Amino acid sequence: MLLDIAVIVATFVGVLSFVFIGLQMFSKKWESYEEKYLEEPEVNLQAALLTIPPQHVLYLSSLSGIVGYFLSYALLSSLMGASIFGVLFGFFPKIGLNLYVKNRSKRFGEQLVDALISLSNSLRAGHSLPKAVDLLSKEAADPMRQEMRIVAQEMRLGEPLEEALKHLHARLPNEDLELVITAISIAGEVGGNLTEIFDRIAETIRERQKIEGRIQSLTAQGKAQGWVVAMLPVLLALAVNYIDPQLFRPMYTTVAGWVLIGVVIVMELIGMKIIQKIVTIRV
Repeated sequence: MLLDIAVIVATFVGVLSFVFIGLQMFSKKWESYEEKYLEEPEVNLQAALLTIPPQHVLYLSSLSGIVGYFLSYALLSSLMGASIFGVLFGFFPKIGLNLYVKNRSKRFGEQLVDALISLSNSLRAGHSLPKAVDLLSKEAADPMRQEMRIVAQEMRLGEPLEEALKHLHARLPNEDLELVITAISIAGEVGGNLTEIFDRIAETIRERQKIEGRIQSLTAQGKAQGWVVAMLPVLLALAVNYIDPQLFRPMYTTVAGWVLIGVVIVMELIGMKIIQKIVTIRV
C-alpha cells in the first residue's frame, strides 16, 4: 500500500516537474519569438507616430490568422489549406503596417521640396529659423506637418536644427533629408546662407525627382509585364477550376497538390523579385 502511494506521488511529482520545465522553456521561447517578431513593427510604429503598443500587432496578427483559418476551412474544407491560409492571414497586419509606413515616407519625400522653399521664404521675410519651422508645422500637410511639429518642439527644448533633423531621419529614413542634414552641418561649420542653401537643395531634389519620374515611366512597361506574367498561373488555375472543378480539385485537397501550389508560389515570388531588380534603377 505504501509502495503504491510512493509510486503515485513520485509519478505526480515527475509529471508536475515535466510540465513546469516545459512551460518555462515555452515561455522563454515565446519571449524570444515575440521580441524578434515585434522588432520591426516597433520601429514602424514610431515612424508612423502611432501610439499602439507593439504587442497589439502580435495580438492582431494572431486574431487575423485564426479568422483566416476558419474562413479558409469553410471555403475549402481542407485542414492543410486552412492552415496555410491561416499563416498567410497572420502576416496581413504586419504587411499593412509596413505599407502604411512606406506610403507615409513617400509622401514626406514628395513634400520636402515645398517644405524647403517655405523655410527659405520665411527666412527671407525676416523670421528666425525656429519661427520658420513653427510656421511650417502649422501650414504644411501631413505627414510633413506632424514631423515639423516634433522638430519645432525639440528646437524649443534647446536642440539644434541639425540634431532635430537627425532624429527625424531616424524615424523616416530619406536620402533627400540626409542631403539637407549634411548641407546644414557643413554650413554650420564653415558658414553659409541658409536661405541659399535651402533653395539649392530644393532645386537639386526637384531635378532628381524629375529624373526618377522619367525612369519610372520608362520602366512602367517592364513592371506591368512582370505583373502579367505573375498573374498568368493564377488566372489559368481559376479558369481550369471553373471549366472542370473535379480535375482541379486534387490541387487543394491532397498533400501533393498543396506542395505543388507552394512551389509555384515560391517560384512566383522569386520571379517577381528578379523582375523588380531588373527594372529598378537608382538615381
